[in-house]
Amino acid sequence: MEVIDAQPKYVRSKTLPFKTIRIRPIGDIQLGSDGTQVKRLKEYIREGIEADAWFLGMGDYTDFLSPSNRQKLKNAGLYDNSVNKIEKWAIEEINELADLFKDTKGRWIGMHEGHHFYEFSDGTTTDTRLSEMLEAPFLGTCGLTGIQFTNAEAHRSVTCVIWSHHGSTGSGSILNKLEKIALGFPNADILCMAHANQLETRAIPAVELIGKRGQFYTKSRSRRLVATGSFDTAYTVGSTDGMTGRPRGGYAEKAAYRPTGIGAPMIRITPQVHDSYHNGKRYMYGELDIRAEV
Repeated sequence: MEVIDAQPKYVRSKTLPFKTIRIRPIGDIQLGSDGTQVKRLKEYIREGIEADAWFLGMGDYTDFLSPSNRQKLKNAGLYDNSVNKIEKWAIEEINELADLFKDTKGRWIGMHEGHHFYEFSDGTTTDTRLSEMLEAPFLGTCGLTGIQFTNAEAHRSVTCVIWSHHGSTGSGSILNKLEKIALGFPNADILCMAHANQLETRAIPAVELIGKRGQFYTKSRSRRLVATGSFDTAYTVGSTDGMTGRPRGGYAEKAAYRPTGIGAPMIRITPQVHDSYHNGKRYMYGELDIRAEV
């Protein structure tokens, strides 16, 4: 697990003022598959930039290779010349991705490793190289990210904590899985997961008791669960799965998975200062208004 302070390169201060920020998690692009929606991806990238959003990479940026394919390729014992040719092709693919994301450089909270990537001879991967090209911290498998807001006038600060993970195998609702994970990470305000190509969001309302002895009071808290979508269509008309002219669906169609949630969410985080009264005394505290649109 990686624990970081969120500080995209274009933001100069680790402490942010009490102003709304937006975050666009984006992943499961699967560049190279029959169903990759490059045009839609460009639209969501442009929309994020126009909203001055930060980006969070959720993995599976390319379709090459799956974990089992990587193991088979490693066991194949290919000659160096064959390996070099494969690596040149892999570099061309991440260069294509970096070009698609060129306007997002320096706007990243971080980028996760997915299941689909190529591992180069030097130990780097298509994921690590892409993150370096886009000036994004590499988050590996799982990340806990803190974003701190400070209100100088009210002398209050509040931190938004984001738990994020590419995801794991298995069927079922991503949001149901995240709701269980949230029990083990009670400080996480936002939990994001990809992998299953679902695009959904759910709020978990809560009430917290804060203060000190003789001065306890309550505040509301709304945690947000986010399944971060995809840009790889599960059912593609005319698909041959890269083989012959014979109709053949990709892995999602073969497994009869539910249709893909195409797109990426936009998360809005607004820090606020609220008043609470107890026994005639006024107390001020920081709070987060977190919303997500899909």
